Amino acid sequence: MDGRGSLYSKSLALASTEETRNAKVIRRSSNYHPSVWGDYFIVSTTDMKPDPEVEKRIEMLKEDISQALQSIYNNYADNNNINGSDDDDLYTNALRFRLLRQQGYSVSSDVFKKYVDDNGEFKATLANDARALLCLFESSNLRKEGEDILEQFQRFSTRQLKSMLPHLNSSFIEKVNCTLELPLHKRMPRLEARQYISIYEANAARNDLLLEIAKLDFNSLQKLHRTELCDLSRL
Repeated sequence: MDGRGSLYSKSLALASTEETRNAKVIRRSSNYHPSVWGDYFIVSTTDMKPDPEVEKRIEMLKEDISQALQSIYNNYADNNNINGSDDDDLYTNALRFRLLRQQGYSVSSDVFKKYVDDNGEFKATLANDARALLCLFESSNLRKEGEDILEQFQRFSTRQLKSMLPHLNSSFIEKVNCTLELPLHKRMPRLEARQYISIYEANAARNDLLLEIAKLDFNSLQKLHRTELCDLSRL
């Protein structure tokens, strides 16, 4: 190719490049639906900011609970695994054991030996208390390696609770089935909180301080989630 042809080719190439630069770029677009949230989380976050007084109250209540657990543990240790007036109360002992072990306290499963007779059989008085059996089942799922008594109690409580299902009220049946499927300590507390708050609030024997901290903590978490969504929506 002579010089003129080469020059002509270069001119065509330059013209093509210029046209490409000036051409309107047309991009395909998908038919995306607008966000279901709209601009809800982009508005002012004044109502989402942590309330210092609420946070202070939550911390104070947490400290009260920690002190209560420590007191229970001290009593547990000082009295050889609780030899008090409620010594034979399976529900109380099972609940105390679960709460302490769940919070990392070193407690012995020997507290449950009193519920087995000399022949190694479970005492007949245990067979009809569904609430205590359910708490016993929860406790047995916190067993450590070598704690045979808790393994035996898990099988016993499971068998007894299943046999009692036809005779329980509907709300408790649901609770039993749910617990047998997945013990409380293996669930996600934050997902359980909202439902349990309503259940506990209807309990006449509730502890109002526990109910208060549950509500405050849940609402505080919701504010945090809303603030995070607001930040993500602004990206």
